[in-house]
Amino acid sequence: MNKEKVIYINPDDEKSISRLRRVIKIQQKTIEELIQENEEYKKRLQISNAVESAPSGTKVVFLKPEIKKRKKKKPGRKKGHKGASRPKPKDEEITDEVDHTLEMCPDCNGKVYPANSTRTRIIVDIVMESETTKHTISSHWCPRCKSNKEDIITDALPGFTIGNKTLVYSALQHFTQGVSLSNIVKNLNYSKLKLTSGCLINGWHKLAEILTPYYDDILEKTRKSEATYADETGWRQKGKRFWLWGFFTKTTALYTIRRKRDKNVVIEILGDTFDGILITDFWKPYSSIAVRFHQWCIAHFLREFIKIGSRRKKFTRSYLKFRKAVKRLFTEALNYNKKVELTKEDRERRKKKFLERIDKVTKIRSRDPDVIRLQNRLTKYKDGMFTFITEDVDPTNNFSERMIRCAVLLRKIGFHTMSEKGSETLSILLSVFKTMEMQGLDPYTETLKIVQNYIIQQKKSGKMDLAA
Repeated sequence: MNKEKVIYINPDDEKSISRLRRVIKIQQKTIEELIQENEEYKKRLQISNAVESAPSGTKVVFLKPEIKKRKKKKPGRKKGHKGASRPKPKDEEITDEVDHTLEMCPDCNGKVYPANSTRTRIIVDIVMESETTKHTISSHWCPRCKSNKEDIITDALPGFTIGNKTLVYSALQHFTQGVSLSNIVKNLNYSKLKLTSGCLINGWHKLAEILTPYYDDILEKTRKSEATYADETGWRQKGKRFWLWGFFTKTTALYTIRRKRDKNVVIEILGDTFDGILITDFWKPYSSIAVRFHQWCIAHFLREFIKIGSRRKKFTRSYLKFRKAVKRLFTEALNYNKKVELTKEDRERRKKKFLERIDKVTKIRSRDPDVIRLQNRLTKYKDGMFTFITEDVDPTNNFSERMIRCAVLLRKIGFHTMSEKGSETLSILLSVFKTMEMQGLDPYTETLKIVQNYIIQQKKSGKMDLAA
């Protein structure tokens, strides 16, 4: 046991009183330090609890829980199932042939007989070497046009030394696969192609300019779509806070970077009136425009219970009753939606019943602030909670969250764009490339065709320097 130190004070002795005052002062200082330390521990505990319901990418590494040990599953197909392997290249895909014959034995250096059998082996590899082509362009007089004419070179943009293949390939590497600019330069250097990051950036700006009409077409299709999924995430432009917005249909992807996270962006993209279904989370700007139907994200609503559970230890009976009723309601709605054989009338009737059950849930008596808050949300957004029952849309905005992940990856790798032009280039290239992928097209081949056609049209119209 710790022995407490007893201080005897003589009320008439000034030295004893002075000594007591010093002790009290030291103890007060110690108490203040302990209070401050306790507050810091409380803050850390709050952060730790908040992290439990946060997305994995936002969690601090040392606060992430360890993965639970799972039962090991043998890789590959099950026994008795037909195996799968890489298909052999077809004859027309073979670009080179090499014959391997022997004149001397590789072991004893003696002469060998002529070959009595042969076998083939297919090897697929890449050539790590760039090509440098010198183009000699002849000028010919056309008596009908009364001017000199030259053949049109479509392998590179005017004024650019690097070819279109390198330009498009590097843009796809960066914007769709998240490879950093410095690593792209390194990868190209492996193939003896010496260039700088500035050279690529200038090329990407020009590529975005060429693809702008296609970006505008995606914007127009988004405005006229039957259903659009929307989401936004944080962005930085030269260190300042911006927002990257995404508007997606099942066949198009539209990205745009804006300074604000308000209703003006939604109005700019979709207009004051959107004649379709808008599927989003509960962020207020999405309710600022008139739409045919809303579908509010059910997953975001259910996630509120996880957040509440991470910051509360005790729950009222009314809260537990409310949580159980809401979870049961949404689970039944999601399971009902999986049925295929239902008619339109069946779905309409069941949707009406689900809405009636929301009314009952919102009338559960409670003084719990979390229950009141979530009841108010259900009341406000009720009409858009079960649109997925009667319309062909998802019950959550998980689709838009998945589509915006590639932009989040770019932010983590590149940190930010350096200018308004850089943000515009990112928006255009990412939108066009992702849309091509969603439509089952090869972005590399399709973009090369677009660039080549652009060069031909510009030269024929006289908008491009003939000597370029």
